[in-house]
Amino acid sequence: MTSELSKSRSLKIVKRPNVDIGIIEVNTKDNLDINKELSGSLSPTTPSSKFSTSLIKTSHDSIIDGIFLSHWDNILGPRIDHLWTFPNKPHYSHVVLKKVCSQSLSGEICREFDNCFIDYKFFSNADDGTVVPVFVFTANTTMGPAVHSLSLIINKCDLTYFLQIQHLVIRCMERLVGKLRILLHKPSGPASDILDSFFILNDDCINCLTLIKTNALPTNVKLGETYFCPSHTLEREFLHNCIASHLMTFGKTLVIGDKEENINAMLYTLCLFNTEEERKCSLLYSGEEKITYHHDLWLQGMIRKPHQRIKLPVHELLYSKYPSSVIDITAMDIKQSPHFSDHMVHSHNAQRNELLSIMGGENTVIPHPTGDILTSVSYTETLVHSLLEDLDKLPPTCGVREAFISQFMRTIHMKALSLIKYLEGETNSGAQPFRGGMKKVRHDLCLPADGDLMIVLAAAEKLKPGLYWFITREQTNVY
Repeated sequence: MTSELSKSRSLKIVKRPNVDIGIIEVNTKDNLDINKELSGSLSPTTPSSKFSTSLIKTSHDSIIDGIFLSHWDNILGPRIDHLWTFPNKPHYSHVVLKKVCSQSLSGEICREFDNCFIDYKFFSNADDGTVVPVFVFTANTTMGPAVHSLSLIINKCDLTYFLQIQHLVIRCMERLVGKLRILLHKPSGPASDILDSFFILNDDCINCLTLIKTNALPTNVKLGETYFCPSHTLEREFLHNCIASHLMTFGKTLVIGDKEENINAMLYTLCLFNTEEERKCSLLYSGEEKITYHHDLWLQGMIRKPHQRIKLPVHELLYSKYPSSVIDITAMDIKQSPHFSDHMVHSHNAQRNELLSIMGGENTVIPHPTGDILTSVSYTETLVHSLLEDLDKLPPTCGVREAFISQFMRTIHMKALSLIKYLEGETNSGAQPFRGGMKKVRHDLCLPADGDLMIVLAAAEKLKPGLYWFITREQTNVY
């Protein structure tokens, strides 16, 4: 036993340098670039990790740094398909994109392929200084059904501004996702060519998101820029009808005129009756002819050239979430799109027809609404009439009139809350249908005119979606 121990002590330790035994030695020096190391030898570029890229050219600075499409592969996991970049924006490394791709598709492996809904997710990456809104959807591609995600990369310093326009971004991207589903399903050519030209065909939404960052209506409006200022002359009855129609159509209005000053003066006037978030999602008219009407901007202007009939964007007006007012300052004319209960049907048909036209191609005949969709305003109301009479009695200085208009909007808000509580009490919180009728509602809530009820009902619908249809389904045969 002793001899064996002595023999073991005499053994020499033999080291084998430069022999790969399956262990990776990681350097822990302070100057090590982890992203560079991970994107190098440990993550070699393979055909499955490659993706195509394209540049979206915009004339204005965009809040979005990049957009990329990814899908879930049952063998390789999350994969990036295409990346759209913007000029003068930072380029993110492959490691950052892969991390965002994995986060966007995490938890979606059990998603049903027949689920047609578009799910919205939002997360923040503290390490990268980015916030990522994600739209998850299923698409039946030429390779079979798969879960996809369309992700936006936004710098974290723009988070506050993004939250103010989040509703508009969601509406834009949901429309783009619907078109993208059809294009992925069509076997019309290489996928890279389709994705490369996708945003070129849908640049209206992208241009809208870039324009509102610089041309949005201000949150604080001076009275001297509106038609409430004595220096701006406008017929009192016409101004009264403009404000009333604007409130009846949920605060959405398209202003048409022959002069830029008149258009912006009306936009400044009407935006006093919108919230700060809605003003952020509205556009001043800047004289650029390339600007097209966007379906979910709250306020927007359009120039009317002399002796030329303007072509209204009827399809976009019907596509929007809420009805709209169309005010022609030159012709002193005010029209409205159909009531909200009818508008929901028209909006659904407009979205369906647009997707059918993409699926069928140029030769597809899509039915469009017949007749004049826009109708003239024919409601009588007292709320705005009393407001204008009281404003004339107040001095146009020191922000007195602006504060009075803000108080008027708070009154509308409280009336809308009263209407919601009233209907909850009459219907046992929606368990029973409402059978009282519009006249009973007007009488119980002290709303003497039809226009007053339309204004309060529009404000209540924005607070509690579905209320408009609930109260009007017994009186109309729309559904």
